[in-house]
Amino acid sequence: AAYSRMDARATQAVWPTADRQALASTFNGLREQRLTLTGCRVQLVNVGAAVSCSGLLRYRPRVGEHSTRTRRGTWRFALAPVGDTWRIELVTEP
Repeated sequence: AAYSRMDARATQAVWPTADRQALASTFNGLREQRLTLTGCRVQLVNVGAAVSCSGLLRYRPRVGEHSTRTRRGTWRFALAPVGDTWRIELVTEP
């Protein structure tokens, strides 16, 4: 949700290793974006989890051609438990 809202601070709250300045710069270059993840598969690995999801990213750039663009693929996440919640350690985009 934070990623789709283009909220760098909230995104970094669940993905602490993300570069907040790089996220903010990317988000500032977009008019809008929406990431939809489906069919996620979770595999427990040691004390963490590996998650693989089919995804569709729709976005509109702020500069240049403003038409909606799409990117489909598989997003992969490495998660680690922190207290009673999970945090994203690594994201691999298509």
